[in-house]
Amino acid sequence: MTALLLGNPATAEVPYASYRRQVIESAQEEAQAAWRVRVAGKVGLACHVLMPSLRVATPEVPGPQYRFSLIVRTYHDPRVNNHDLGAEDVAMLNLAWLDGHIFDGTTQLHAEDRWEAIRAVYDFPGLLVYDAALAGELPQGYAGRTEGVTMSTDGAGWVELGCAESGAAIFYTVDGSTPLRPANAGEATTAALYAGPFQVADGTLVRCLALAAGKLPSQESRATIKMI
Repeated sequence: MTALLLGNPATAEVPYASYRRQVIESAQEEAQAAWRVRVAGKVGLACHVLMPSLRVATPEVPGPQYRFSLIVRTYHDPRVNNHDLGAEDVAMLNLAWLDGHIFDGTTQLHAEDRWEAIRAVYDFPGLLVYDAALAGELPQGYAGRTEGVTMSTDGAGWVELGCAESGAAIFYTVDGSTPLRPANAGEATTAALYAGPFQVADGTLVRCLALAAGKLPSQESRATIKMI
C-alpha cells in the first residue's frame, strides 16, 4: 500500500511510511514518527499507512468472507509546511488514488462507505491531521501472502532470484523503484518479470517481490550488488 501511494504524482513531494503500532509508545511519539521519514525538501507534511483491521462480513457461513479497512493518516505542521498542499488536500488525493485499485484480482479497494471516508483527527496538538479510510473485501478461501524471494549473486554482477512458492511470478527493478506490477491497466512501472539470471553494474540496488495467483504479493526483498 505504501508503494502504491509513493507512485502518485500528485503527492510526489509527500513522504510515506508504514506504521507499526508496537514501536509507538505515545501519541506524541506517533506525531514525531512522521517527521523521521522526512527527506530534504519535504517539510511539514507526512503520511502513515496504518495497520489494517479485519472484520468478518459473513459470520454465519462456512469459509467466511472478510472485510478489511485501511487508514492513511496525513500529518500537517502549518508552522513549517513549505507546500501548497495541506492535510485535507493530501487525504483527498490519497483517497482518490487508491479508490478502485485491484490487487491481483483478489481485493478491490473503495472509499469507506460505512463511516467517514475523510475524517479530521484532533489528538495531535499543533498539527492538522486527517485520515483517509478505505475498505475492501477478501474472498472466501483467501490464501494469504506469497512466499518471499531469495536472491544470490556470483560476485561478478550476475543476480539469480528464486521463490519457494510454485507458480509464483517474480518482479524486480534495478533503478531503485518499487517492483510492483501495475494494479490497474495503464499504470506505468519499471518492474521486469524475472525470466532468468541477469547482470547489473557494481552498486546496483535490486528490489524484488513474488506474486502467486489468488494471494497478496510477498514481502519485498532488496540488496545492493557488489563486485568482488
